[in-house]
Amino acid sequence: MIFSLLAALALSPLFAETQVRTSSSTAGFMAAAAEVSSATAAAPVATVNSVTALRSWFMDDAETAPEPAVFRSTETSVDKSSETAALRALAGQVRFLRRGRVAGLDDWQAYSEMTALVARRLEIKPAESALPAYRGRLRKAEDALTPEEKAIHDELLANDKAPGIAKRYLFIADLVGTPSPAFEIQKRRTIIVKNKKGKKIKKVIEPPELAPPPESISVVGRIDWTRADELAEVADDNAHGWDRKPKESLRRYNRRLRHLRAHCYEWVRHDLEALGIWDANLFRGFVPPTRRDRQRPIRAASFALAMAKITSSEKIAAKTALRELNLRVDPLVRGAIVVFAPKICDYNARDGHIEIITSVEPLQAASFKFHPVKTECLVKAANENKVHVYVPLRRSDQTTAAVGGR
Repeated sequence: MIFSLLAALALSPLFAETQVRTSSSTAGFMAAAAEVSSATAAAPVATVNSVTALRSWFMDDAETAPEPAVFRSTETSVDKSSETAALRALAGQVRFLRRGRVAGLDDWQAYSEMTALVARRLEIKPAESALPAYRGRLRKAEDALTPEEKAIHDELLANDKAPGIAKRYLFIADLVGTPSPAFEIQKRRTIIVKNKKGKKIKKVIEPPELAPPPESISVVGRIDWTRADELAEVADDNAHGWDRKPKESLRRYNRRLRHLRAHCYEWVRHDLEALGIWDANLFRGFVPPTRRDRQRPIRAASFALAMAKITSSEKIAAKTALRELNLRVDPLVRGAIVVFAPKICDYNARDGHIEIITSVEPLQAASFKFHPVKTECLVKAANENKVHVYVPLRRSDQTTAAVGGR
């Protein structure tokens, strides 16, 4: 196993850090230092012979980051099962990924899955934290794949899914990497209509209440994946309440369905309460009822309006772990909260819709029941600024991203 080989490699004295100490050093140490110095006179590189150095190089998003000098055996042939061969193979995979995605060969999803696979082999936790460093990398057109790189590519592509690990994210192909359209703020309109008596009167048409579009910043590297997985599991379990219970009469079942069918926000609230994320003072206190709409706090679309006000203040934003995710920058993740505005994708014309992603393969969500999520609906809603996605961040990253997504 590659992990056992790397663990043995980190502890092996053959791969200890090569350091030149002026106080006392052995003849072998001095010879190694002289060899490294002569080989790197033009451009200094790291000389740390360990997996830690390779991990640091892998996570460095600077294109000009120097490659660490890995251990190279003097033997002409190296046993494929040796630590040296394992380190060489891993270094080759990192080198291949750092050159960027091959346009026309791999899409965003395939390249990101290869990146996460190498991150797992390097024991980076969570593996998805490496995605931001590789999101914008694109291989130069004149930089053709070598036979060795093609072999690395095929091996990574064939093993991009580790056994027992469910896929956690999905790039929406028609959104990721595309520029955000310019949204115009709609204004109040006044039209002339006739009343029942035929008299002409003025009628004011209020514009739809929409949250502002998300900022073009990445939050995928700061997601609390444990909490996101828990949220998906809770939503999955609670949505089974839609199923007919054992020995439940059809009449009672239909009566219960009538109560459940139009309360997606209540189901999501229960899911958030189960994990201690829900705060009524925040999510409903910032969207109070109005004279025109007494039901405004409990409408599904109001969750996005509340989050827009919450994340506009660093002090208030610190009270919740949720932040907005931009589908043009980051993938849709399992455990994300998706909020649709009214009058989009055939959702309620006044309430909109809210749901939690429980699976990305296949793409499925749950609120009061399970239903598939259509990517064409997500694309249309995103292009009209009528969908907002929220994910839980790690506590240590909430200060840095206090206004994340706004």
